[in-house]
Amino acid sequence: MIELLGYKLRIGDSPTSLDAVEFLATITSKLAQYSISVNPVSAYYHDLLFVPAARAREVMQLLHEFSI
Repeated sequence: MIELLGYKLRIGDSPTSLDAVEFLATITSKLAQYSISVNPVSAYYHDLLFVPAARAREVMQLLHEFSI
């Protein structure tokens, strides 16, 4: 699940596995290709991506495209 909360994106609806070490690196690298700055935060249960509010919808679309 990717949920838009203002300008914060929460990735996943279950705790992120510690085995998924390149998960955030892959997403942030792809967004960097579009010159989108990201402040990733790995929390205990979820990973959060803070992106510019003005580009939040664009990020949602790109994340959807990346998942296909």
